[in-house]
Amino acid sequence: MKANKETNGHPDRNQSARSTINLIKSIVSHSDHEALKEFHDFRTVFSTTEKPRLLFANYLSHLRDRALKTSWGIHCDGAYNLTVDKFSRIPKEEESGVDCRKYFLGVITTFEQSRTGQSLSDEFSLARILQRFVYRHFQLSLKECYRNGDMTRYAWRVKDGTIKIKMPRTIPGPARSRWLASHITDPAPNRPGEQHRVQTIIDDHFYSTSQASESVEKVSEQFWAPTDLPSTCLESLTTHGLASTIADEKADRIMDQRPAIQLLGQDGIKELIHHIFRALADGDYRDSQIAKKFNLSKSTFSRFAGSNWKGCVPDLFVNTAQLLMNDPAYREVVTAIGLEAKAEAMGTAQHSRSEL
Repeated sequence: MKANKETNGHPDRNQSARSTINLIKSIVSHSDHEALKEFHDFRTVFSTTEKPRLLFANYLSHLRDRALKTSWGIHCDGAYNLTVDKFSRIPKEEESGVDCRKYFLGVITTFEQSRTGQSLSDEFSLARILQRFVYRHFQLSLKECYRNGDMTRYAWRVKDGTIKIKMPRTIPGPARSRWLASHITDPAPNRPGEQHRVQTIIDDHFYSTSQASESVEKVSEQFWAPTDLPSTCLESLTTHGLASTIADEKADRIMDQRPAIQLLGQDGIKELIHHIFRALADGDYRDSQIAKKFNLSKSTFSRFAGSNWKGCVPDLFVNTAQLLMNDPAYREVVTAIGLEAKAEAMGTAQHSRSEL
């Protein structure tokens, strides 16, 4: 019997021979604990720059260690445990709370949208999707732990009764009532789901993040845009800033750049990109001056970061758009100013390198 064959609706228990996507589907469809154990104990589908093959637990530990060095450090252990639950906990029928099947279903949904039918290509694609999911949900777990530690209970007295909610501890008692009155329309304590409605408005306003028990639709990878950038590049965005992240990514992948750009060397590429971003920020972006400063021809600079382009998006701005659409905080800004569709189009733009 083949390893991925199912009998009487139950998966075959020879887990080691099964593809990773079949394991995940078995976890979702059959609450398959053996498939879950195989995934966590043996599937090294995660990676970092230093270690190309990692188990889920090792990769999550890597994320925790990185976060410990930031202002989020106090919440790292709680976020680690919550993320472990998100990808390992199958609750019993009578239990509620985090359910890993919802998160793995999000992985499946995203994977199926990009599946090619070529086994090796699909395995690489799945690994990238899994890594981005885990990274994304570790970030959400950090915010969830911060929110839980930052909130205190509050009984909001309204005309027909009381609505029990949680609010940021930094808002004093009298101010809480005033804030609620100005932000919550038509409060009705006896209305079904009213407490949840009010709490959601509070959460969205102060924290803009999903609760741990988010729905399948929210779990699906709605925040991620297509990108060929390495996951470590995406991870560094929030800690190093946009310009530095782009500069490091371009320098690290110097052999993928156009020949004329390669001649600048890694330090030169970083200096060029930082100069470009400073010029953009100062409103003094002149192609010819920047090209001359870095001894680049006008055509080379135009293809790399030119300001006057139609159709063929310059290399630097393709990668910038990809990063903007793959980081939740930046994406919220892009969406708020009405440029989401344009950024997504730029991020997926086809741009060919010329031998210059």
